[in-house]
Amino acid sequence: MPIRRLLAALFSLAACLSPVAQAAAAEAGPDLALRIHEAIDAHLRQETQNLPGRLETAPDIPDLTRYADCDELSVTRSGGSRLRSRMSIGVRCLAPTNWTLYVPTQISLIGTYYATTRTLQPGDAVTADAIAPQEGELLGLPDDTVMDPAQAIDTSARQRIPAGQPLRLGSLRHADAIVRGQAVRLIVRGAGFVVTGEGQAMADASPGSRVQVRAASGQIVTGVVLDARTVEIPL
Repeated sequence: MPIRRLLAALFSLAACLSPVAQAAAAEAGPDLALRIHEAIDAHLRQETQNLPGRLETAPDIPDLTRYADCDELSVTRSGGSRLRSRMSIGVRCLAPTNWTLYVPTQISLIGTYYATTRTLQPGDAVTADAIAPQEGELLGLPDDTVMDPAQAIDTSARQRIPAGQPLRLGSLRHADAIVRGQAVRLIVRGAGFVVTGEGQAMADASPGSRVQVRAASGQIVTGVVLDARTVEIPL
């Protein structure tokens, strides 16, 4: 009988406390969810601060009832992975307890890119009226999509580019670009001397970019493109 009375008393106490505990959980849950949302948003804004466009995040935060409240949150995502429109973001509680949560997150980076206003054929010059700004989601576009018209003006199309297609740097050739297989002049500059030679470019390359060249001796060297016929080999 005493045992039954003790159990009854315990059940009665639990019944009295459960509404209070549930209310506390209801208050802590939304607060923790909000802080997780803010932590994810702040982390992604830090990662994308040098990217063009306006960032929008929408974490799909799961039920948090089985997670203890947290005073210190740490946010991570897969190291080196390219930012995608939907990702799983890791959220870890560092104090007062340790737990890890993975939050599916919708990510948008809205900004301006450039697309063709008409179909360009190989060799066609890219003029100001051949491209136009478009507003849209940037994360789904190739990494070399043109974001600045200065990157495209005064270049020519390397291939057919349909009207309305996002313009890519890989589809363009600079007027002073070097073409793979082309004969180039090599310049080596040092303290008080200049040595020149001949070679053959092993890849397409625009001014300012690095390219490998097979010298007349057969040696492979790497230099910087100066213009359509010249590569400088730094010492």
